[in-house]
Amino acid sequence: IAAAAGWWGATSLVAAWLDLADRAGTSPLALRSADLAVGLTTGLAQLVCFGGAVTVLVWSFRPFAPTVVVAVIAAVGVLAVATTGHAATGTWAPLLVGVHALAAAWWAGTLAALAMTVRGRSGWAAALPEFSRYALVAVCVLAATGTIAAVDRLGVGAQWLGSGYGRVVLAKIVVLMLVLGMAAAHRRRWVPSAARHRTAAEVSLRRAVAETALLALALGLAAGLASTGPG
Repeated sequence: IAAAAGWWGATSLVAAWLDLADRAGTSPLALRSADLAVGLTTGLAQLVCFGGAVTVLVWSFRPFAPTVVVAVIAAVGVLAVATTGHAATGTWAPLLVGVHALAAAWWAGTLAALAMTVRGRSGWAAALPEFSRYALVAVCVLAATGTIAAVDRLGVGAQWLGSGYGRVVLAKIVVLMLVLGMAAAHRRRWVPSAARHRTAAEVSLRRAVAETALLALALGLAAGLASTGPG
C-alpha cells in the first residue's frame, strides 16, 4: 500500500507540475514563483489528489483512522482530478467520469498492490480469486461508463477521427480492449490455476505486472483527455 500510495503521490505531483506549466504557457523547467502562487489557487484538484495520496501513504505506516475513512479520502482524491477538465464537462459527464475513474483506480491499484505484496503460490491462491470476483464488477462498470461518456461527449460521427480528443478516446478504447482481453484470459486460465496452487508465484507476478502496465497506459490516456478539448 505504501509503495502504491507513493507512486500515486509522485505521479500526481508530476501531473500537477505539467498542468501548471500548461496553464502558464511555459516550459515546466521555466516556471516562476508567481506561477506557483497562481497554481495554488487554480490547481486545487491536483492538490486534493496529492493530499489523498499522502493520507494513504501516512496511514500505511501508522493507521490513524478506519480503513473505510481512508478509502473515502482516497476516492475524493481520485474524483477531484477525474471530474475536472474537458473530459467531465456536460450534464452527466462528471458522474460518469467519476464512477469510471473510481473503477479504474480500484482495478489498477488493487492489482498493483497484489503484485507488490503477495508472495508464494499460497498467497496468490488466497488473494487472486477474491480480487477476480470484484474485478468483474469493476470491468463492467468501466466499460459501461466509458462508452456512455464517450458517446455523450463525441456523439456518432467524424469527431472520433477528426479531433485530437476523439483520437485519444479511440487509443484509450484500443488499450482497454487489450486489457479486457487479457483480463478475460486470466480469469479463464490464471485464476483457476492459481487457486489450485498450480501456477508458480513468478508467473503470477509477471501476469499481474503485465495487466497493471496496460492499465497504467489506459490511465495515462485518460489523464490526457482532461487537458484535451473535444474540438
